[in-house]
Amino acid sequence: IADEADHRYDAGIALGDPNTAQLRVVILHKAECGASSFLLKCIYNEFNEETYDNKLLQWDQHQMQYRYEYQADDTNAESATSEKIRISIFDLAGFDDSQSQQEIDDRIGESLSLCNVVLLMYSATDTASFDNGGEFSMRAIKNALDRQLAKENQRKIVL
Repeated sequence: IADEADHRYDAGIALGDPNTAQLRVVILHKAECGASSFLLKCIYNEFNEETYDNKLLQWDQHQMQYRYEYQADDTNAESATSEKIRISIFDLAGFDDSQSQQEIDDRIGESLSLCNVVLLMYSATDTASFDNGGEFSMRAIKNALDRQLAKENQRKIVL
């Protein structure tokens, strides 16, 4: 994919360094499980099952700002306030049989410095991708993640 600018991507990156966002999410997944479609919908409110030629996906880091409202005091209706949070999503491409287990472990280890949340994704239409997909199943990726977290003596939120 050619390195083409897109105003939506540029607007997100202009918010600041994705590595300094308050919420930094890394997506770990088996290849072809729909993570690219999820990322497009999450960040750009765009859905397309055919993501191969989407120019927004030429980058591996994406960013958005989300505004949320809440009651600061449940007893005071006028205490509503709002805040903004900057969210970065890092998509390091899916795991497939072109990588060895050591390469998968290394990629997961490198990704830990990027995030404070790890999102594990699998295909709901391919049940083997959750449990029985061999070294690329969600269970196998989670085990590799646990090994790397223990090795680095880190804790993360894993969804």
